[in-house]
Amino acid sequence: MPRSCSVPFCTTNKLKNPNLKCYILPNGSTEPRRRTRWLQAIRREGEFGHLWDPKSKHVYVCSQHFITGLKNEDIAHPDYTPSLFPHKKTKSPRSVLQRLERRRKREGVQSAQPESPTSEGPAPEAPTSEAPIPLQELERKQLYEELDNLRRERDEAMKERAEAIRELETLKMSVNREKMTLNVKS
Repeated sequence: MPRSCSVPFCTTNKLKNPNLKCYILPNGSTEPRRRTRWLQAIRREGEFGHLWDPKSKHVYVCSQHFITGLKNEDIAHPDYTPSLFPHKKTKSPRSVLQRLERRRKREGVQSAQPESPTSEGPAPEAPTSEAPIPLQELERKQLYEELDNLRRERDEAMKERAEAIRELETLKMSVNREKMTLNVKS
């Protein structure tokens, strides 16, 4: 069975894109804070409207949800937690990394270049020697524009759906009134 990303509305998997990296959701017993941050970022709803907290150890997030395409072990790095999602408007990846770079320069810390994944990083099946295929700035911009268009379409569809539901409720009420008047006449 192919590894699939667990992020809502993300349809990527290892069959569609063999170069894709899949990262295992952090373990709740060894990295509880990081796991919580990932789950909050993913924004997947669980039972009864609570935050989704899967019991399976086979939950993956693909590299497309990380700015550099790699998860990072540095808590200050933007890729410590996945941050690119369809539901979230994000700043350009370049500006996020430049901000981190400026912060590290102020603090006297080394460059924020993506580090290679650790043994805990990619899922065992993912090759660790391959670097992710970086998206060019133009491609990222096009993807963000497409996401914005899809969001607008979704919002419009939601409005149309709400209007259709209101119309249906109105029709139901009028049918019920007609039934009541027919029952009274009989």
